[in-house]
Amino acid sequence: MDMALALPVFKIDKDYIAKLDELPSAADKAALLEAILTAELTEDNPHFTYRQLGERLTLIKAKRDASDKIAEQRLKAFQDIAKDKAKYDSEPDRLGLNRPGEYALFTVLREFSTNKDEVYLSDCARRMVAHLLGNKLMLPGWSHSRGGRMRVEQSLLAESWNPDYAGLGFNPDDANPLFLQPAVNELVNADATS
Repeated sequence: MDMALALPVFKIDKDYIAKLDELPSAADKAALLEAILTAELTEDNPHFTYRQLGERLTLIKAKRDASDKIAEQRLKAFQDIAKDKAKYDSEPDRLGLNRPGEYALFTVLREFSTNKDEVYLSDCARRMVAHLLGNKLMLPGWSHSRGGRMRVEQSLLAESWNPDYAGLGFNPDDANPLFLQPAVNELVNADATS
């Protein structure tokens, strides 16, 4: 079968499963889903969540095998990644995280916080970004200077010590908590893409 002619092109969205079901075999479905995920996870924005999904994709691609059973397992693994990507794509709107940097910070807080309550984490991300914006630390282009990045990092660290964020489970005595550098990196990415 000529894959270039037989495989339709589509993006990962809520209807991708119906389109994928039109293909005849698990191997065809896995090949198409692998190609689409590879394109979307490398061409879309380089945020924390997409890098995690890309790492999962890379691990699966490294375990290639031609057998049908392995193809079905690969298809299932690709479908899981596609499902998670579709979920993450709709998350900012669902959680009301629409200001630049809010969703990026939320993804880092979700990863590093002991608290997994999305409503609380969303509220923390909104308040932290509002604090940075209110102090004029995230003016357009702030990430292009070392001083701008340092001011955001220091302010974010100080803000995380606020008792309102105790529910995140971060140690207030830690001068370099694990969430801090990934959070600043994600805010830098958000500045670069806005």
